[in-house]
Amino acid sequence: MKQPRILSPLQDWKSLAAILNSSKTPDEVYFGIGKNNMRANANNFKLGDLGKLCSKLHENGIKANLATNIIYYDNELNKLDNLLEKSNKHVDAVIIHDIGAIQITKKHNLEFHISTQANVSNIGSVRFYEALGASRINLSRELSLKQIKEIRNKTKIELECFVHGAMCVAVSGRCFLSLYLYGKSANRGECIQPCRRAWSVRAVDSEVSKLSNTLDNKNFICSNDEGELIYDGRFMSPKDLCMIEHIPEIMKSSIDVFKIEGRMKDPVYIATTVKCYKEAVESVISKTYNKQKIQLWLSQLSSVYNRGFHTGFYFKHPGKNDFQLRDGSQAEKKKVVIGKVLNYFRKSGTCEILVSEITVNDDILISGNTTYLLQKIISLWKNGKSVEKAKGSATISVNKRVRKNDVIYIYR
Repeated sequence: MKQPRILSPLQDWKSLAAILNSSKTPDEVYFGIGKNNMRANANNFKLGDLGKLCSKLHENGIKANLATNIIYYDNELNKLDNLLEKSNKHVDAVIIHDIGAIQITKKHNLEFHISTQANVSNIGSVRFYEALGASRINLSRELSLKQIKEIRNKTKIELECFVHGAMCVAVSGRCFLSLYLYGKSANRGECIQPCRRAWSVRAVDSEVSKLSNTLDNKNFICSNDEGELIYDGRFMSPKDLCMIEHIPEIMKSSIDVFKIEGRMKDPVYIATTVKCYKEAVESVISKTYNKQKIQLWLSQLSSVYNRGFHTGFYFKHPGKNDFQLRDGSQAEKKKVVIGKVLNYFRKSGTCEILVSEITVNDDILISGNTTYLLQKIISLWKNGKSVEKAKGSATISVNKRVRKNDVIYIYR
């Protein structure tokens, strides 16, 4: 069975540190430069970072994919041209879907992958982009596993599919709600996600009371007196895609790349999802994939940002149980600030800290401008003596370099 590559989101230097400090690294990452991508509001890299970033990735055997997957207007094509010209020597591929932008990409002889924004849903579309010169296509999220297999059987081009992360209520993210309400276009990477809020919808219709009898959803309420149907809830906010329980099934479809959504997410989310899916894929290959491991991965994925999980369109169209019921993240753990780093001692691999309270076996995160270290407290000293718990000034052993004034968090 072919082993798919893991494609991870990458937002900033902290995300990179989290990935490189993890026990499992992705095969590839995708990232944005400035606002020329579908996460314009993310803490994206600057153009001047490109050389250093790609060198660091390549040193660690990770491919670098530059996302430029927004709609472009005439007055922006020169800016894109400049970006792609400077990217030529550094990135492995460009993620794109605008036809005009594709022509500029080809001008610079850059390999390009078709973004999910293109909503590629059939073999005809696949062959169209393949004829244009695309080397990979991210298929529409709205395809079933059966449809993906049918496309796979008719082409040899690399196919990429999302396996984890946020789902959009609109087809392949082509939504105007944010633009209409707030002047922030999702198709330009500026979506502020009004769909994630709770809404009340009223439909005044004499036939509504009849309709209500067919609805099996506690969020629907019907007033027979007024013939009014009311919906209260997050009916536009899908749960997150999570395919960790079905890795063998989707690997059998010969998808080349498993993609994880999340460039706006916390670096711990990125490192955790990469670790879980990389381990799952490797377990299938080594024939050690089992229920115990699945439960462990689900527990780890549930500990970071999520809206609850479902399987998207892989096996069926999402129904009422596949939408978010509660506001915000459903993560089982929250991070709390407990202190900061006072000093780091490279030779001993320790650091002096100032904390409200810390205990051996606590899971902590140390974060700074370029630091992102997630680890368990193994050794703890107070006034030169080994202790189980400490307040105020203390010393701990650390797995990687940290820096003065880095913030320390604990997960609870």
